[in-house]
Amino acid sequence: MNTEEDKMNTEEDKMITKEDKINELKDLWEKIKKEGFPETLVTVKSAGHKGFGVFAKRDIKSGEWVEICHSVRLDWKKKYVGDQGILQYAYWDNHCKCEDCKIHGAIGLLPLGAGGIYNSAENGTEANVSYFVSSAQKIVAFIAIKDVLAGEELLTWWGEGYFNQWCRPTQPN
Repeated sequence: MNTEEDKMNTEEDKMITKEDKINELKDLWEKIKKEGFPETLVTVKSAGHKGFGVFAKRDIKSGEWVEICHSVRLDWKKKYVGDQGILQYAYWDNHCKCEDCKIHGAIGLLPLGAGGIYNSAENGTEANVSYFVSSAQKIVAFIAIKDVLAGEELLTWWGEGYFNQWCRPTQPN
């Protein structure tokens, strides 16, 4: 039986896991560059009021890489403050702690493939995918954090503000 102590993940444990996944992703990216992209696990189709969404083509197990997206590298986030299109679709490499990123905001990536179409879950517990950003490799990668059934929409979590602005159903006038 698990104790409360067993259930708790420290920030250090999360960083080790994230670092392990980033290293795994780097190895996978090298393999993709040599052998090509694997068969896609996703399809894009209508997601109702949200516009388009990304859906699983087959069952996907938790921990499985879903999609690795080559990306267009953008500039620092502060440059795009008034650009709602970029802010809606870009991913920001927030783990960089260099002085330039501290001053100007994170470096952005605009993912190709279905990467810019993943919708946000209504809350963090409903998300079934997470993502990793590597501006150095110009990739955004999605990984299942729960088992996903074929046909299910793949949802990540960008926070309540993002969900309310871009994903919440609009009320008719």
